[in-house]
Amino acid sequence: MTNEKWAPAKDYENTYEVSNMGRVRSLDRLVPTNDRFGNKSSRKVRGKVLNCYLDAAGYKRADLKDGKKRTNQLVHRLVAFAFVENKHSKPHVNHKNGVKTDNSPENLEWCTHQENMAHAYATGLSKRKILGRGDKSIASKLTEKQVRVIKRRIISGESCGLIAKDYPVGDSAIWEIKAGRSWGHVA
Repeated sequence: MTNEKWAPAKDYENTYEVSNMGRVRSLDRLVPTNDRFGNKSSRKVRGKVLNCYLDAAGYKRADLKDGKKRTNQLVHRLVAFAFVENKHSKPHVNHKNGVKTDNSPENLEWCTHQENMAHAYATGLSKRKILGRGDKSIASKLTEKQVRVIKRRIISGESCGLIAKDYPVGDSAIWEIKAGRSWGHVA
């Protein structure tokens, strides 16, 4: 590939490199071996460009091995560490064009979590989740009608564990209702 530049991969400087085109390769290395008589020696293993894969969120990842420990690394972070200046020591990497597989340095920028989320909302990559109150909340597992029944059962003296078995929540959620820390607006 023309104009492809390689730089050491952060935390894997002696074993891997990353390119400005978002590719990752292993370096040539010596691997310890034993011959059939048990004599220790080593053999040279040639480096190669790794096959990266997409994770469930759509980001490219590469499996890197450091000694016996194998980890998977986000390719865009490896590219950013190698090719994008981080003047303000920001912890996150944003894809400017919103394409998660475009890991060119020109498309990456260092940012804070808040800046990353603001970019996602502004570009429509993420829909702002509005948390309502009670069963209007996207996180709610109970309806207000169910909570009224639960509160009556609590008042009648039923145990929280027994009540929880009838609903898609744990007994801790019933305890929170009993204590008034959740669903306090429901009478």
